[in-house]
Formats: sequence, C-alpha cells, structure tokens
Amino acid sequence: MNEHLKIHGVDPKLVEVRTDLGSEFDGDTVHCRPESFHGAIVAMGARHRFNPPVRTNCNADVESVHATIENEFFDLENFSGRAHFIAAIGTYQHFYNFARKNRSRANKTPVELLREKAPNLHPRILQITPMPARRTQGSTSV
Repeated sequence: MNEHLKIHGVDPKLVEVRTDLGSEFDGDTVHCRPESFHGAIVAMGARHRFNPPVRTNCNADVESVHATIENEFFDLENFSGRAHFIAAIGTYQHFYNFARKNRSRANKTPVELLREKAPNLHPRILQITPMPARRTQGSTSV
C-alpha cells in the first residue's frame, strides 16, 4: 500500500487507517507486534486508530461495503484457482470503483466522489493491484 500511495503522490504521514478491534488488526493484543498489520501501517509513516469499542456506526461504511462485495461478488462467483481469483478481484474492484453507482452516496461512483473530494488525486489510486496475502504458520489461503 505504501508504494501505491507514493506513486500517486500521497504522503503516508497524511494517512490515517481506522479499523475495528478485530484480531487481524491487532485489536486483541496488549502490545502490537512490528510484523503485524498495525506495525506495517506505522512503519510506512501512517497512523492507525482503532474505532471505539461498542460503537457500531464507526464501522458502518466498511460493513456496508463488505456486505455488498459478499452479495455481488463472492456469492456469485466460482474460482478455478488462485490466478482466476486474483483476476476476478481486479475486475470487480474496477467495476465497483469506476462504474457501480452507490445509492447512499447520491448515486455516484467512488471515482466521482474522489473527483469532488480530492481532485488532485489521479483516479488510478482507486485501482490497487490485487495480491495474495502472505501466508503465516497455520493459515490457509486461496
């Protein structure tokens, strides 16, 4: 993500990543590990903040996006393998960010909203190259 931001002229120091308290974001640990999600965000120079506990609307946009992707993509697609999965993610991401209008956002696409809110950013910033997550001991992936 850091390289992607740099390519598009975004200073990581101006970035704040907000997550829920899920264990995948170190939300269940007392001390965040340098090799963890939190450590990676801090290492690139950005800030990581956890949403306050028991504040469900703090994560409402993320949960809405996840539900949409689940219904429109994962529930409808079958993948023949890792390469097909990665290619399909890229195609759906392009559709979602550049063509799919969102009723709760004045029937605009993410790229239209980007042009309004940050006209200095190139629309390609919305097209992050999909890549498989690194495997850790005991994990499985597609």
